[in-house]
Amino acid sequence: MGLSLILAITELAPNQVQAFATVNDMLAALEAAENSTLPIDTSDPLNYVLAELDFVRYKNFVLAGHVEDFSFEVPETVNGVAADRVINVFNMEAYYVTVVTTAPGESITLPPFSGVQVRVVGADVFTNFRQGGGQSLPYPMEYVGDPGATSDFEFMRLTFALQTLFAADWLTPGVGNAVFTAQPDDADTITINDGLKSVTFEFESGGGVGGGNTAVTIGGDQDITLANLARAINAADINVEASYDTGTNTATIYNLNGAGGSITATNASPDFTVQTFLGGRNGGRGTVNVPPTENCFYPLYNDIASVQTQIGVVRINPFGNHRFCSGLAQSGSILFNAQVDDGDQIVISDGIVEHRFEFESGGGVTAGYTAVTIGADQDASATNLRNAIMFSKLNVEARFNAGTDTISLLNHNGTGGSVTKVDADNDMTVTNFSGGTAPAENTFDPGHALLVRTSPDTAITQDAADFGLSFLSL
Repeated sequence: MGLSLILAITELAPNQVQAFATVNDMLAALEAAENSTLPIDTSDPLNYVLAELDFVRYKNFVLAGHVEDFSFEVPETVNGVAADRVINVFNMEAYYVTVVTTAPGESITLPPFSGVQVRVVGADVFTNFRQGGGQSLPYPMEYVGDPGATSDFEFMRLTFALQTLFAADWLTPGVGNAVFTAQPDDADTITINDGLKSVTFEFESGGGVGGGNTAVTIGGDQDITLANLARAINAADINVEASYDTGTNTATIYNLNGAGGSITATNASPDFTVQTFLGGRNGGRGTVNVPPTENCFYPLYNDIASVQTQIGVVRINPFGNHRFCSGLAQSGSILFNAQVDDGDQIVISDGIVEHRFEFESGGGVTAGYTAVTIGADQDASATNLRNAIMFSKLNVEARFNAGTDTISLLNHNGTGGSVTKVDADNDMTVTNFSGGTAPAENTFDPGHALLVRTSPDTAITQDAADFGLSFLSL
């Protein structure tokens, strides 16, 4: 008697006395392969390699116990044949899990406290019900923002899942630095610990570095060396980011895990000093509950030499299919000169989607138009239009300023939008979209993004409560 190729069930043989037992075992194994759950202790080591027989005999894999980001490796072959299997993976901890095969190809990342159905095809792992196309947002992002700019400054690290579920960390990073007084010497080191992982950066002028250390090339002057240090920190497998300022000869280093961590150095001359991480707040990790109707727009910034530049916007869409649009938005506006009349219309296109709005006082609207209730005054009517725009599928952000009676419009698709009206007595003045840059738009696969909130009262952001955050205590 042999074993079946995939589930390793004992095959029947002629005149087998216990044939019923073998058939029952087969039925149990077949049922398990499509239904059973395998709890997996992921506390040690930092990755887990799933056995081939477990891979085919279980449907659900529950990962619990890991204390940092974790790799879950599944077989790329079954009995020597390329795998083609759908499984469910559940991440039960407050860290990220990468699902990858033992012969790594495509992979996916699970956010904390989430589950996903995946399909394993040979060396590649795919989300089985992926939305849209395009590339995943890379992680880690470039450093965003300057934590020293305001006392309200906080980071939010989002992890995008499949529909409208994603996890978040609001935190304040610990801040440290390295200040150069001259060129460092060959073999000087800076060791950075983010509270979970540690990397030693070694300055070198061509002779190589010690085992396990990350090389930082000593440049033609200390400014170049400083830039090389910041780039090496940002490229390292550690949850910190660095910006640099050649005017003050300083690399400022931010611990994106929040409080804790350390910066130490060995320095022969000494040619530089380091300040370990100070301050920081660990923040709360948990789920972000997308409001049931209104879109949320999160600006994304890059920071080079303390100069902040907006590089795009993340749109969290209550209909699913969250997006990152790079580049700059088109700007337009709607000015309210007086109370609108029943039947006045606004048509907005973001270059992809067109949406039509009609003001009404109770008698209904034209087919194909969204009703906007005429309020008690023009401010109330304008607010109702603003809300209708934000409730729509348009990739357009609307902000109403009662002081100027103006709805400011930002088309985050970058180019190609338009704003028009039907308004016989000029109750509204529209300014068509202008400016903007054509974006490179990606629909998110599961992955990471690092976003910034500068202050609850700034024009570009809102308070955390407005985004429906609910935190879990860790």
